[in-house]
Amino acid sequence: MSDDQADQCYAGVTAEGPRTDLAVALTAGKIVTWNNAPVKTYFASSSGGYTKDFGCWGTRVVRSASGTWICTPDASQPFLAAVPDPADRLVSAPANPRASWSVTFNSSQIANAVICAGGPNIGVLQGVDVTNRFPVDVGHAVSIRFYGSAANADVRAESIQSCLGLRSTMLKLAPF
Repeated sequence: MSDDQADQCYAGVTAEGPRTDLAVALTAGKIVTWNNAPVKTYFASSSGGYTKDFGCWGTRVVRSASGTWICTPDASQPFLAAVPDPADRLVSAPANPRASWSVTFNSSQIANAVICAGGPNIGVLQGVDVTNRFPVDVGHAVSIRFYGSAANADVRAESIQSCLGLRSTMLKLAPF
């Protein structure tokens, strides 16, 4: 376990209280298992209303034969499936400042992010499509298609997240 984003951060003794003490007491000596074996689990401060399937992380997102980006589920880890998390959307700032957020980018920032993510120079941004989601229509973006004056590009959502410094791949666009 580490004390950074890789694991749930510990803010120190001053952050402890009755609720945290109760959580520790209720989970003392317990581990998460699947088929009687310990499993690695992940923590996120906010899911955006839907958790992310294990097959939709990192190198598990691959190009299909048709050229689109797809998730590659891992049958050995069904406990890491995408599931609804409706309670996440009910908690707002200051209790959960990551539950809802927004950012604005201009055309050149998007074009540079596409290049950063391994795509071509799209020129002037003309449109964005975030319909490639897992699960379809409700989950996190798997890839994002950018339409530009010079080229179109379909890039992994995690790459764009990294290049733009986004908090999540659970994205919703506002008209531009």
